[in-house]
Amino acid sequence: MLNGGAGHALDYDDVSDTLYGHPTVTLIPPLLAMAESRGLSGRALVEAYSVGFDVAVAIAHALPVRPHFDRGWHATASIGVLSATAALCRLMGLPVDRTRNALGIAASNVGSSRQNFGTMTKPLHPGMSSFSAILAARLAEAGFTADPDQWEKPLGYFATFGVDSDLRRLHESLDAPFAVLRDGLSFKKFPCCYNTHRSADAAIALSRTVPAGDIRKIDAITVTLQPTGVDPLIHRRPTTGLQGKFSIEYVIAAGLLDGEVTLMSFVDEAVRRPQIQALIRKVEVRESPTPPIGKPEWDFAYSVLEVKAGGNVYRERVDIPRGDCRMPLTDDELDLKFLRAVQYARAPWDAKALLDEVMALPSRAKLDGFAHIT
Repeated sequence: MLNGGAGHALDYDDVSDTLYGHPTVTLIPPLLAMAESRGLSGRALVEAYSVGFDVAVAIAHALPVRPHFDRGWHATASIGVLSATAALCRLMGLPVDRTRNALGIAASNVGSSRQNFGTMTKPLHPGMSSFSAILAARLAEAGFTADPDQWEKPLGYFATFGVDSDLRRLHESLDAPFAVLRDGLSFKKFPCCYNTHRSADAAIALSRTVPAGDIRKIDAITVTLQPTGVDPLIHRRPTTGLQGKFSIEYVIAAGLLDGEVTLMSFVDEAVRRPQIQALIRKVEVRESPTPPIGKPEWDFAYSVLEVKAGGNVYRERVDIPRGDCRMPLTDDELDLKFLRAVQYARAPWDAKALLDEVMALPSRAKLDGFAHIT
């Protein structure tokens, strides 16, 4: 539970567009805990991860995930508890009947509320999902029962949490395994809600093209997103770092004023700066099915940022943010992200040596912890 919560605390973990959430933070913490407790191999963990990812994507297709998300569920956790349970059953080698019981148990432990975005409870969601997945798998292993058809029954998971669910899509997705290769996985460049990343890229680009004098005398800012683009961004006037992670107004203001968006952008003091608060109030957010500049077509999402300053108008459009699986970060950028996150945590670890251990994890014959975490 602690690793699941910690893995999501900075909102810096990977993203699946299909899941509309974060798949790995509910998979790796319980899998790693179980593998280490039983001395299993890194290969077994990776195989179980792949199964869990496939299950998460299949559930997302069948629910479907967007109306589920729109009803207030945090899909990272409300789907993740089931995908993590499935992954654990694979890792533990549970037979089919006990796996069905485990999935039924897990379905009674679904929770999470998007209203808690921008608070400490948001990262608690995957922590609780990790805990609940281990509980479900271990109870089932010991003979604990649940309805083996819980998911598809009239009072089951899909009837309760879905909107016009289509279980045929579940089976179709599972019939095409290795979804992580098919659908891709995106690694965040910025430690904030992924729906802000296009706007962050646009703001940082404009910070480099708008004259410094004009940046200091901005009159108005307009950001236009695709329909529903602002849905997760529930904090319009943030006053804390956690709220800032879910405020497109703040992320744009920080990108323009600071020329970067980093871990330090989301400490409370950074959000409360008078200049930033003044700039936040100049941001108008719009949604449109057609971008105001450039080609009318877009794939999944877009952001168009317009800044009026010093009598001039500056515009920037971003459809694919850096870190997206279609425009991935380089290995060096990913390594630097890891090293900076360890530094930010002020942990007394050799970050480079720890990174080397993590990279070697799939080839380890027995998982028994990390030598460089003390």
